[in-house]
Amino acid sequence: MEGISSAIQNGFRHTFGHVGGEKQYVTTVIPYERKDGPPSVQDLQIFTKILKAMRDDSDKVPSLLTDYILKVLCPT
Repeated sequence: MEGISSAIQNGFRHTFGHVGGEKQYVTTVIPYERKDGPPSVQDLQIFTKILKAMRDDSDKVPSLLTDYILKVLCPT
C-alpha cells in the first residue's frame, strides 16, 4: 500500500505533446487524503484508471483527474 500512496503523492511526469522534436512533460499529482483505513476498492480502481491513462500518455488524464477531484475529494 505504501507504494501506491508514495507514487500518488510524489506525482508523475505526463507527456504533453512534441515541440521541436522534444517531448514536453507536465508534472501531475493525484491528490489523496489518507483516512483511518486503507483506500476503498472504488478509490483504488479510480487511481488505477488514472495511472494507466498516464502510462499510456492518454489525452483523458486531465478529465479523469478533474472527475476524481470533483466527485471523490470535493463532492457537493
